Amino acid sequence: MKSVLTDGSTLYLSLRAHDVATLSDAELFGRLASHLPFALEPAQRAAWNYQIQHLRELARELPDAHAFMEFLIPRMGRRADLILLTNGIVFMIEYKLGASQFDRSSLNQVYGYGDTVATFVAPSSLR
Repeated sequence: MKSVLTDGSTLYLSLRAHDVATLSDAELFGRLASHLPFALEPAQRAAWNYQIQHLRELARELPDAHAFMEFLIPRMGRRADLILLTNGIVFMIEYKLGASQFDRSSLNQVYGYGDTVATFVAPSSLR
């Protein structure tokens, strides 16, 4: 099973959906945390705990998917929380813990991530 692809410069975790069930929450969390260049903040801990549980739900519903957590968005210097690939579809997922609605800035953030990934990542993979 190939779960961590890089030194953390591009992404923290790459995982096939059917492999999610083989790892404990602590293992997934540890693999994410091992890439942090700074101390783990309580807010980040809470966010990852939530994201891991959601990833488990998504993996059950989409067993052929592939997940990338904390994916560096080229030219933006920001990380997408989760990118899920399944059946030729790319889902860009950004979590906003504590939010009760989708605000314009959050939607713009995800649209920007998607546009940048489509513009810079997909073409470069064809070279």
